[in-house]
Amino acid sequence: MKSTLDEYLIKIDNLINYIDQTQHLYEVVKENRDSKISSEFVKFHTDLNKRTYDYNLVIITLYGIWEGFVEQIVAEYLSELNDCVNEYKNLPEAIKENHVGMSADLLKYTNILSKYEHILINEVIANLNSCLNGKEKYKINVDAFTYHSTNFRKDAIRDFFKNIGVFNITNTITKSKAMVNFFTEYDGELLSNMKKYQENNYYEYLEDLVERRNQIAHGSDIDELLSLDILINYSQYVKALIISIYEIIEYELFKNKFHNTEKVELGKPIKVIDSSIICINNKHLNIKTNDYIYGYNMDSKELRFGQVLSIQINNEAVNETSIECDEAVGLKVNFSAKDKYTYFYLYS
Repeated sequence: MKSTLDEYLIKIDNLINYIDQTQHLYEVVKENRDSKISSEFVKFHTDLNKRTYDYNLVIITLYGIWEGFVEQIVAEYLSELNDCVNEYKNLPEAIKENHVGMSADLLKYTNILSKYEHILINEVIANLNSCLNGKEKYKINVDAFTYHSTNFRKDAIRDFFKNIGVFNITNTITKSKAMVNFFTEYDGELLSNMKKYQENNYYEYLEDLVERRNQIAHGSDIDELLSLDILINYSQYVKALIISIYEIIEYELFKNKFHNTEKVELGKPIKVIDSSIICINNKHLNIKTNDYIYGYNMDSKELRFGQVLSIQINNEAVNETSIECDEAVGLKVNFSAKDKYTYFYLYS
């Protein structure tokens, strides 16, 4: 899933760069309208039609990035769940409840929508049977969960992720670091004012983006073009949305991995240094840098996880621990570690 996040962040950054360069070009033309630049060139870049086409391009591209990310992250989440959850019955209840009906709908879409024309009816039925018959090698009809008939506004997003067992995602997004950072850094909002925000306030950018996208798509007259500066803000907003959703879905995936994958309990740490170095007994494990370690609070059921950044044994840096090793090791991790957590190592 991380590669999908990276792919779409690059798309957003490329769009922001395009807007920046377009704005710079406008400024150059404006400053040199009386120089040797041809009058036709100046007229082209100062004409309202040119600005309208630039506006349309940004709005349509930005919404396309947003919709594409949501569809793809759901598909990849389900595919990875399929790989790590060994039995269909252990999947989140919402997925099991929706799978049959959505698979039936998918059969209809294969003859109607071009995006599903590659899907074979026999495969959809075979996949459904593999799930319902309790076969060990089951396969989810992932494409069934990616269909949507409406634009991805706030309510549509909430329902889209609800279908895969991720509930109230629109509320969770409002608490994400990326979203808070957007409103404070790019939108100039004060944290004190944000405490008064209702959930809908966080989605005013999205609602307006969808509305503007629909105006362009349907050929409607546009009453007001957004300036390039404001379009950069809209792009940064979508970037914050994408990061927020990725982090929420990543947590859901690793939570399911934790509860459905073979793991070794490392126990409570000897101590935790600077909330990032876990000192713990190795228990004859071959732990390597970039492996994942999980911290689980047995009382609150809170789960934290992250990768091992570095390893030390007897104050010496090593790349991995040996299965012969039965002594204390220091694992530097990229999440906030606590003494009260019980730590686990999951086999890849």
